[in-house]
Amino acid sequence: MKKITIVLLTILCLFLGACRKAKSDEDYQKALDSIELGFDVNNFCEDSVLPAKTKKFDLDILWTSMKIAGEEENYVSDCASIDMNDGKSTLVNKIEYDDDYDNRKFGKITLTALVADGNEKSYSKEFIVTVWEKVPSLNYTIAKIKEYCATEKATYIETKVTLAWVNEIEKNRYNLIVFKNNEYIFVNNAFYDKLYNLKAGDEVYVKGVSGTYNGYPIVTYSDLHDCTVELINKGKDSIEPMEMDYNDFAKLKDTDGSIYLNKVKFRAILKGNDANNGYTYRIEGTNNKELVVNVSNYSFAYNLLSKDNKAKRSINNVLGKETTITAFIFINVNGVWEVIILPSELK
Repeated sequence: MKKITIVLLTILCLFLGACRKAKSDEDYQKALDSIELGFDVNNFCEDSVLPAKTKKFDLDILWTSMKIAGEEENYVSDCASIDMNDGKSTLVNKIEYDDDYDNRKFGKITLTALVADGNEKSYSKEFIVTVWEKVPSLNYTIAKIKEYCATEKATYIETKVTLAWVNEIEKNRYNLIVFKNNEYIFVNNAFYDKLYNLKAGDEVYVKGVSGTYNGYPIVTYSDLHDCTVELINKGKDSIEPMEMDYNDFAKLKDTDGSIYLNKVKFRAILKGNDANNGYTYRIEGTNNKELVVNVSNYSFAYNLLSKDNKAKRSINNVLGKETTITAFIFINVNGVWEVIILPSELK
């Protein structure tokens, strides 16, 4: 019984100590010193909810901020502000992300915590916060990447995607078709270590910049950033092609963005291209020779058939005959569709 009484008295003393009200100037200073911001004042990058009360004495905090002027070219004086939302004070980073790491934008503010004693006397503590560019959410959706592609400015891109198609264009350089949430985009000239042995179905991390090819959205490289791909997980799932009638190519609208990079299968005739238009092969309908679809040179390793013996053998077996062709719908040039065929799946 004696032990229980001692324990209860100890708990009561701790409770009374925790509930003790601040009385002296020293108490209020201790309360201010107990504030934990939850972020590094020298490296503020993300929006952060500020504490509503002091840890010691449980005092309400009123937060204010003041800009600190600076003259450096990459200095942003209006770098952050306090936003009240749902009764919570949030310090909001106002510096937009810039991918020029050699000249990262920053700014400084004086963040002030104010507490009052209820008798018209207040106490405050200042924090000098260095605000850096927002850490971007770079795991973009394909739709978001395409939005950036539609602008003139090349935007740095990082995203997790799944491979639909992989093709080597030179040593350690590859063109890719990738997808995420049933949306597709073309990746141009991506570097990766051949030890990865990337295959369709693999989950990968792609880095590059937004761009266009013949007005077509792509992820590619720039003077500042290489385009790279890294393996995350090996996958086994492959995309099943959608069966279509070859004549339907005449009905496709080049303004319909949902068409591009779809994997399709159709019956038609693969022929050598006599026209001097840069294409080695074209496709004609069995009963409609007027409807021509060009075969992209991206269909072959190194973009040159002469270096892709496997493709050459597969094509020679079916050339001039009606065959089943599996392909990705690529681009439309001057009203003529271009597809990336899979030579290994010609039947």
